[in-house]
Amino acid sequence: KETTKTASYWGIVIAGFGLTGVLFYAIFNELFSSKSPNSVYGRSLERCLNEPRIKDALGEPIKGFGEETRRGRRRHVSHLNYERDGKKYLRMKFYLQGIRQKATVHLEMM
Repeated sequence: KETTKTASYWGIVIAGFGLTGVLFYAIFNELFSSKSPNSVYGRSLERCLNEPRIKDALGEPIKGFGEETRRGRRRHVSHLNYERDGKKYLRMKFYLQGIRQKATVHLEMM
């Protein structure tokens, strides 16, 4: 009886480690993968901020942000993963705002 109890505790501990591993993998994949939406947004925003035509049109300083909530808070960048002809694509939309104008950025990548 004591052996069964000990084995069940070990099973719970091993399941907990497994779940923790899955969570760490998901977080690492989302934040640090080169194809994650956050990574794509960061690289795209950097390209936009370094583009002279965008600087001229919007005025500096320029800031980038995602969708706004009803309270006016800026949240995540809108994105959609989809597959077409066996290839995976990412479609994304975010906003830029300078002192003169606002802009919407639409991007699509394989």
